[in-house]
Formats: sequence, C-alpha cells, structure tokens
Amino acid sequence: MKYVSKDGLLELKYNQVCPSEELKAELLTALMYAYDKSIKHWLLDLTQTNALEDSEEAWLYGFLVPEMMMRLGSDNYLAIVLSESCFTDLLHRLGESGLRSYNSFVSINFFVSIDWLMHGSETDCY
Repeated sequence: MKYVSKDGLLELKYNQVCPSEELKAELLTALMYAYDKSIKHWLLDLTQTNALEDSEEAWLYGFLVPEMMMRLGSDNYLAIVLSESCFTDLLHRLGESGLRSYNSFVSINFFVSIDWLMHGSETDCY
C-alpha cells in the first residue's frame, strides 16, 4: 500500500498470487487507512495476480464497495487494473453490459486511462 499525497491517491499493488483471505485483509486495512486520511481515490493493481474468483468479485462489489460508501461518503473513485487475460475472461463471462453496470449507486466503466481516476466526472463516481 502506498499513499501518493500530492494526488490524494491510495495505490495498492499485488505482485504475486494473493490468497483470497490475505487480499481481503489488506483491502480492509487500506479502507481503514483511507477513512483516517479521507482518501477518495484508489488504484488497485491486480495485473500480476491470478484472476479473481467469483466469490472475490462478489466480496469486492457486495462488501468492500458498500463499506467504502458508508465509511468514506460519496464521490469515491476506485480503479481496478486487471491483466488483459483477466479482463478478457470477465468480458467473456459478463458481457460488456455486465461490466458496465452494478446497481443504482455504483457506476462501473472500463477503459484504458488513469486520467479518469484523477479527474472523473460526477456521473462516473459512487
């Protein structure tokens, strides 16, 4: 975990296959750090890890994202960077519309840009 204070960005990068429980514990630690520092921009780099299991995806979107909203308030930005193979797998399983939507409170978009993370529009935040 690394905090880039000049950008107000919390970076989390995993360089190895990360067991599910370890990943969850580290993300919860990051959430508490973000809460203490009022950090609204997250970059989660999973390019070097194995593909997320269905249960891990469900935990991210069903627990972590709502927990971020409750603890940090609105207008949070979370960019998750995946390997090309992981993204292709998700696209194949969920389809483009499945990747773009989650619920009425969370807007999920996919693209190739760090610019959104730093300057996203209100319509892209949760």
